[in-house]
Amino acid sequence: MVRASVAKAIDFHTADLTDYKWWLKLRWVLNRLEDENTIDVFRLQHAQHASVLSYDLSKETFDSHWDAANTIIKNVFALYFPWAEESKKDAQKKTHYDLIQVWKERYGDINDPAVKEKYDKLAEKVSRMHANQKANPRKSKFQRQNEMLQKVVTNRKQKKRKP
Repeated sequence: MVRASVAKAIDFHTADLTDYKWWLKLRWVLNRLEDENTIDVFRLQHAQHASVLSYDLSKETFDSHWDAANTIIKNVFALYFPWAEESKKDAQKKTHYDLIQVWKERYGDINDPAVKEKYDKLAEKVSRMHANQKANPRKSKFQRQNEMLQKVVTNRKQKKRKP
């Protein structure tokens, strides 16, 4: 928000913090600012690739140049997106693979034919249950209460008419 304010994209003097439209506009402006920052990082990456392709370098020189350029891109990325640390990305990848491993330990590997057959049968059973529910819809609690209330009102009206 500070960058958006400095860029005069947001004016906090006229901000109404209780107005949802102002918050919506703020979200749009911040999303666009983030997109522009991402584009700048992509421009850096493109320049890096283009510069490396134009030289006939030895492998060591190429690797050195590539590592230096990657360090620059990481530094710029950290400036533009301080909340998105590289360690978080690595942790997310590790977490993803850990979750897959836990799934395999508890429920089996989906690539195993026996496990695949088990889940196919389960999916078929769920599909049948869903089709059965569509064919014979169950009334909601509200509908049942409404019907009971209508019966009570009808009974009272009938009792009043009898005398």
